[in-house]
Amino acid sequence: MTAFDRAGKVQLATGVLLTADNQIDPATGTVKLKAQFVNEDLSLFPNQFVNVRLLVDTRQGATVVPAAAVQRGTPGTFVYAIDPETKVVSVRKITVGPVQGEMIAVEQGIKPGTLVVVDGADKLREGGVVELVVRDTSPPKERARGKKGEKAGDKAADKTSTPDERLKRWQEMNARIDKGEFGEAMKKLSEDERKQKMRELRSNKQ
Repeated sequence: MTAFDRAGKVQLATGVLLTADNQIDPATGTVKLKAQFVNEDLSLFPNQFVNVRLLVDTRQGATVVPAAAVQRGTPGTFVYAIDPETKVVSVRKITVGPVQGEMIAVEQGIKPGTLVVVDGADKLREGGVVELVVRDTSPPKERARGKKGEKAGDKAADKTSTPDERLKRWQEMNARIDKGEFGEAMKKLSEDERKQKMRELRSNKQ
């Protein structure tokens, strides 16, 4: 089992599956699992929200697309494929396979390397023209391990700054957050949540 942060991008810890509940929730069709994590660097704490992944099977050479690219309508399940030269889109019916996070395996319908639309598909029709924008589909980054209770981003900063300098830097960052530089949602977070969010942002940039 692998635990990731709320955004599902930063790996927090790895563990092992202990038990599986023998009852299925009829409302959601899900089953409860219990796992154990060593938590050596104290990155996990009570009532923390995490995204957990469990390796069930490995499919070699699978064709995958972002979940946002998969559309459902009159033709069935389909994607808008893009001609790289003309930028014209066409409807491609597909057969979907397993889902992992934000990616979906495609059993039939498109070949590896096919460009697909992931944004604004609701406004498209067969033969429409789009503008290509490259999206980062790199896998989640594993956080570098430091000493107990130490975040990877904080480790480098602590070597070159005093407690007063760190406090001043955080006060300046708080002021930027209050001005809305990081979005309205960030302004509503508590100070501890803001610090956690900034650590996640720094980790994603590394």
